[in-house]
Amino acid sequence: MIAIFGKTYHDVKPYKFRWGDKEFLITKIGYKHRVKEGKKTIHVFSVTDGSNFFELRFDAENIAWKLGRTWDGEAT
Repeated sequence: MIAIFGKTYHDVKPYKFRWGDKEFLITKIGYKHRVKEGKKTIHVFSVTDGSNFFELRFDAENIAWKLGRTWDGEAT
């Protein structure tokens, strides 16, 4: 994961990430919100690379990123 950080964790913006053997450049952040998981605050991002959509989750306490969900934009 490569992210751009501002002065605080609230200013973080994901830039690109690797999943498996592919690298995805984030072209747009759709939404960003925070959720509480116990005492932790998780920053959740809905992003796209122009073809696929991803939910990225940033745990500011542990400085860790996780891929939450993926979808390819195809209607099911």
